[in-house]
Amino acid sequence: MPFWVWDYYSPGASDGTVTKSTCQRSVGPPDRLQIVRNEVVIGVTASEVKDGVLISIEIEIPAGKDVQLKKPFVIVSTPLLKESFSGTLKHADINNSFPLDINEQFIGGTREQKLFFGQTRTIYNTYMLRANVSMPRSKLIKIILPELYINNEEMLLPEMTFSKDKYLEFFVPINC
Repeated sequence: MPFWVWDYYSPGASDGTVTKSTCQRSVGPPDRLQIVRNEVVIGVTASEVKDGVLISIEIEIPAGKDVQLKKPFVIVSTPLLKESFSGTLKHADINNSFPLDINEQFIGGTREQKLFFGQTRTIYNTYMLRANVSMPRSKLIKIILPELYINNEEMLLPEMTFSKDKYLEFFVPINC
């Protein structure tokens, strides 16, 4: 029977829900922390890369909402080290990344996508940001995101913890 086993970071926070990050949240480990503020959905994942940790932030913004980040970086720490590490957020796109302008506003938008059998799905404007944080590997990391403003109102986000775990999935290639 085909199956895959891989390491991942399992998220947790005092505020938010845990979801899956792949295939429209239907496949893979529960590795995405989802926080909702003023109808804006912020999804955060962490994964190990060669020289540290990659933090991915997905911001889904409905029409009538604008989001602005106060600073262009995330802060990551581990309980074993007293120092903190930071990584600069960049736009993530299939082909390119470029530095994030901290004065940029992410504009909300809503549209409908037609599905099979006459069903529709509501889609919000989605922005993906990533920060590669160079740091020693750790079984537990804490992440602090920059403050963000929704329609010029400051929204506080909780400190997030991500702990290393293992995940086993059967039939991954055909589930997506």
